[in-house]
Amino acid sequence: MAKHDQLAAYRTDLVDLLQQTLQEALFTSRAYFRPSDVRRLAITEADAFFDFIADSDCPKVESRGA
Repeated sequence: MAKHDQLAAYRTDLVDLLQQTLQEALFTSRAYFRPSDVRRLAITEADAFFDFIADSDCPKVESRGA
């Protein structure tokens, strides 16, 4: 089993942690997204992380950066 496949087993945990962190950030910073978008954003970011682990496409990851 490839490493990225092993890590994928933790996707739900990562999404949950990202969601919690983003929800906390909503109230401690001037976030520009709605609370209802937090779960979707957490899923998108977790998927981007696992995509990078799977194919190591640095330019693709860098294009997502702020």
